[in-house]
Amino acid sequence: MDMNEFQMKSDLCLEYYNEVMSGGHWKYFDQKLDEGFEDYQSVVEALRFVGANRQAKTLAKAIKIRNTEMKLIEKNADEDKLNKLQDEYSKLDEELDCEPSVVQLLEIVLEKIEKKPTATGTLIEQYIKQAEIVDSIAMDFTDSRNLLRNNRAAKKMHEIATAIEKENSTQKEEFEKLLNNNDFQKAVAWKIFYNMNKYSEIAQKKALEVIKKMAADKNSLSAFPAKMALKEWREKNSKANRLL
Repeated sequence: MDMNEFQMKSDLCLEYYNEVMSGGHWKYFDQKLDEGFEDYQSVVEALRFVGANRQAKTLAKAIKIRNTEMKLIEKNADEDKLNKLQDEYSKLDEELDCEPSVVQLLEIVLEKIEKKPTATGTLIEQYIKQAEIVDSIAMDFTDSRNLLRNNRAAKKMHEIATAIEKENSTQKEEFEKLLNNNDFQKAVAWKIFYNMNKYSEIAQKKALEVIKKMAADKNSLSAFPAKMALKEWREKNSKANRLL
């Protein structure tokens, strides 16, 4: 599979998966009807192509229900029959939510296509490299590959940071210093915030300062989750006043 072929198939897979996970099969089919799209078999084939065989079977079953639904509508069938189909859609909505997910499978395929080399350098260098990938994407998910790369890089950042926590003090000290780097400090602050007892008190205070700034930024999408996280942390931690 080349990158162009992957792009086309990943777009079909992600649109289906995201639409159903947010609103169900019924919403997905109605959305595609509005767009004039009818080639659902191409989506089934795309799912199979990337290894999402369970999800492909789910969509195939949903297509049969959709065909039945359209025939009933044409015949002006009563609401009871249509409502029963809604129940069947709901079961398939739950069925789609399985592991590995469509996104996880697409990430695996993308990694094989790009043939990423084995990670080299210190853990800190590896962390910075992944953080730079996330920063370069900058929430531009118009290309489905960016969403997959962002998810993969964010996952690796978490794995590397967890490994750093188990390393010697030198690695951990270098990680704490990233709190002073504007490009990485938010991600580092969250990691430290959820593992406070593994870091120095200086790092804990700095991480809290970063998250407090995020909470105060009314234009940031992170403001609300930051506020809620701080509120919950204050309620559960006796040392909150000392650190804040």
